[in-house]
Amino acid sequence: MARSSLYRSEPLGDPDQPWYVNAVAELRTTLGPVELLEALQALERAAGRPAASRRERWAPRVLDLDLLLYGSRRVSTPALTLPHPGWRARRFVLEPLAEIAPGLRDPRTGLPVERLLGDLDDPLRCERMCPSTGGSPVTGPTHPARSGAPGGRSR
Repeated sequence: MARSSLYRSEPLGDPDQPWYVNAVAELRTTLGPVELLEALQALERAAGRPAASRRERWAPRVLDLDLLLYGSRRVSTPALTLPHPGWRARRFVLEPLAEIAPGLRDPRTGLPVERLLGDLDDPLRCERMCPSTGGSPVTGPTHPARSGAPGGRSR
């Protein structure tokens, strides 16, 4: 099991909302993929996320837990698609994932996460907030090509 540092990123969709806080975790579970998704959604509800907010794409929310991968399994149901359809195109997913599993391979293409991140064309900034081991915040963006004002901009 592993967990990444916390990252803040520019929001998808409406730019007039606060930046997101993102992280990635690797889990071991006895739950199947659908049961794990249901457990994640129960955690979202317990944190105060209304079920209706799941239907509003990229809206502000208290908590958003996504199941990105489940080993190398592929799943395609109305409720769940694995791997997650957007995971390879989002810096806020690949930055923290590369931190904990740089050699992890995309089940569809076989490419390692570090290569996916290197080839990524995502203009949204993603900045490490603090290391996963604790301690003081890390200053500056984690991707030099996307650097901006120190500490990023707030909305």
